[in-house]
Formats: sequence, C-alpha cells, structure tokens
Amino acid sequence: MTKGRKRTFIILIIILTALTFGIILNSDFFRNQHTILNRLHYLFFNKNTISISTSDINPESIVIEWVEEDKVVFKNGRMTSKIKNEYGDENFKIYYNKKLIGQAGIFKTNWWHTHDYFFRFFRTKTNISFDFNVKGPDHKSLYFKHFEFDSLNRKSTEIFYDSKGKTGQINITYFDKQGNILADELWKDGFFVNMNTYSNGNWLKNYSTYNYSKTEKYKLLKLNHADSLVYIYQTVKDDNITNERIVIKY
Repeated sequence: MTKGRKRTFIILIIILTALTFGIILNSDFFRNQHTILNRLHYLFFNKNTISISTSDINPESIVIEWVEEDKVVFKNGRMTSKIKNEYGDENFKIYYNKKLIGQAGIFKTNWWHTHDYFFRFFRTKTNISFDFNVKGPDHKSLYFKHFEFDSLNRKSTEIFYDSKGKTGQINITYFDKQGNILADELWKDGFFVNMNTYSNGNWLKNYSTYNYSKTEKYKLLKLNHADSLVYIYQTVKDDNITNERIVIKY
C-alpha cells in the first residue's frame, strides 16, 4: 500500500470513527447517561427541544419565552433558540397573540440533563389554554399554570398544575383602574388561606391562616360587595372569636 493510500485509509477510518461516535452520542440510549463523555457532549451540543401541537389554533400565534435568559425560544411555529443546560429552575412564559396566557417549567437536578418539552394548545369557552408534558430525567418536577384575565372586574387568576394534574392552588390578584395591585388571594383546595394587601402598589399587610400559635386559630372569609373587596380575618381563641373587617375600595 502506497503512502498516499495509507493516508487516505487513515483519514477514512478517522471520519468513520467520528461519525459513529457522533451517532452514539446523539442516540436516545446514550442521552442523559451519567458519563464524562455525555457531559462533554452537552458542553458543545444542545439537545433540549420544544414542540407544540394544536388542531384549531394557528401555531404562528404562539410565542414561548425562556424566563431565565429572557429570550424567545419558540416563534412562528418552530423552535428559534437553543436552551442551554443549567442546574435548577427552567421556566417558560407562554403567549398567544402577544397575550400572556400561562407559565410552565421544571426543576433540573443536574446541569447536563436534557429534556423534550411538549405543549398542547386548545380552546375553552372563554380562553386559549394548554397542557404541558416533559420527557427527560426531571419530568416529575414539572408544573404549569394558566392565567385568566377578567378586565371587567380587574382581576387575574392563576390555576396551578403539576405532573399529577391540578394542585388545588389558585391565586387571584385584584388591580385598581391604574393597574396597581390592591390585594392578592391564595386558595388551597377550596379554602381561602392567605392574603396580602397593598397601598399604591406597595405591599402593606399579610393575613394568613398558617400563622403558628399554640392557642389561636385563624380563618379568612370573603364577602361579596358591589364596589369593594371585603374580607373578614377571624381569630379564634378558646371560645372567643375576634373579627377584623378589611375593606378595599377598587
């Protein structure tokens, strides 16, 4: 074999080895395995993906923003930017026709873990909504929440979900005509458990049923009123009940 042929043969072996090695590294079997080669691979290549499905909504109306990097990663029906590997929270904001309709994410237990993120969009009677699923090592940590806006009553509602479905948590926030926050409510499994009040958009006071006390119990009640937010913060000690009335004009 001449020197030229030997050189060509060696080059071919190197190319074939590199291609084979690349195929192995990019295979689903090798993905997310706890190896040094895998970690080195993720330093240079990105395998996080985002995809959506919908039957009655224009995909080009959907935009997904990666919160940690404050950049758009899905637009015009396709993934537009890479999601680099990092440890910890990985969150996304979801927009439909430039309107924020929800948020979703996971908690990554290793920086080199990669995931496939799936969003399914659909219409409800009053809103555009979505489901969120994840394929990857940290899929059980997923969460998502829907945002529902009521412009007539100037309130925003967040409904929370996890990998098992609804969590029972609902957050409701009220605003004045200028858009300043007036109060926010936290509901758990149908119970009103926490509230914050605000003045000129600045936090004012917290009322919680979770306050620890050996002798007292606390309860939050909400009363219907035409032009105000009216609450009762109830303290129960022995057989005595003390009611603090809270009225917020809006």
